[in-house]
Amino acid sequence: NSAVCPQGVNRNERAPCEDASGICRSGECTDNICAAEGLEPCDTSDNTCIQYCMVDGECFSTARLKPFYDVKYSQEGRRGHRGVMKKHNEF
Repeated sequence: NSAVCPQGVNRNERAPCEDASGICRSGECTDNICAAEGLEPCDTSDNTCIQYCMVDGECFSTARLKPFYDVKYSQEGRRGHRGVMKKHNEF
């Protein structure tokens, strides 16, 4: 889950990068992790470091969204903890 995305023909579009806080798009780690599951990011009034995604018009914590329970979204030092932390520049 590094900030580096694969280049060339075999690059893995939508692969988690930057410690699972973003996804690869066109060889760059740019999109928010919500996009990996076809969702849009959203903000909540809660003062939290956990990423939230929009589902059916409602803002949900990634800790409550089953697709983000997958090991491919695990972050360093958070083994066993649900929810994807935001990128440092998104706090």
